[in-house]
Amino acid sequence: MAINKALGVGVNSVLHWFENNADTPYFSVWDKKTMLFQNSADDMEVALQKLSDNISAAEQNGYNDVLVLKLHPKKEKSGYVTDKSETIASFTFRPAELPQYQPYQQYAQNNSNSNAILEKLTGIESRLNAIEEEEEIEEEVEQPKGIAGYVETLLQNEQIQSAMAGLVTNFLGKILAPKMSNQMALAGIPEEQDEKILLAINILKQHDEFLGDDLIKLSEMAVSNNGQFNFLLSMLRK
Repeated sequence: MAINKALGVGVNSVLHWFENNADTPYFSVWDKKTMLFQNSADDMEVALQKLSDNISAAEQNGYNDVLVLKLHPKKEKSGYVTDKSETIASFTFRPAELPQYQPYQQYAQNNSNSNAILEKLTGIESRLNAIEEEEEIEEEVEQPKGIAGYVETLLQNEQIQSAMAGLVTNFLGKILAPKMSNQMALAGIPEEQDEKILLAINILKQHDEFLGDDLIKLSEMAVSNNGQFNFLLSMLRK
């Protein structure tokens, strides 16, 4: 079910509707067909607090996708709500306001950030080419062209993995840190994170054949949709 409009915006509108319409403390919050969280506790105050905490976190992180709050008449025997559970009322809302039209100065800043990303990718490409030239190639092997070829080389060559990890660590530290909130702001990625990054890459490449593409998409999300990126981080760290 595609939902484009919201009946309310922000945690206060959600709590106001809940207090006026909920006869039981049982509720669930959905992003289209995916349930984000629910309450099966029998205490109304506990339900209100859980709803407030989660929506406030999304609002503070600028998460503005349309969500649906569903009220349920009774507690499920299993303790878990599903898309088959009975619903007596629902409320569509956005945790945060949609972004307003950006002035020219902000557009210019975004364009500058895009140019910086392109420059970093060009630098990575040059570094990969330099490493490949140093290797002795005994037989020619047809390689995929473009970004796919560089990702495949990255996943197969340990020297390239080490170089890529260092460049990505430095790049993300400079691009993402200024856009995070004051509480989450970092001066840079600590040195002890380098080994964890290499370990994570070695593990993830065994389960994700498009790891390079996915990492690029994640970094683009952090720049173009920072609110959603921070909301995903907050859910991951719970």
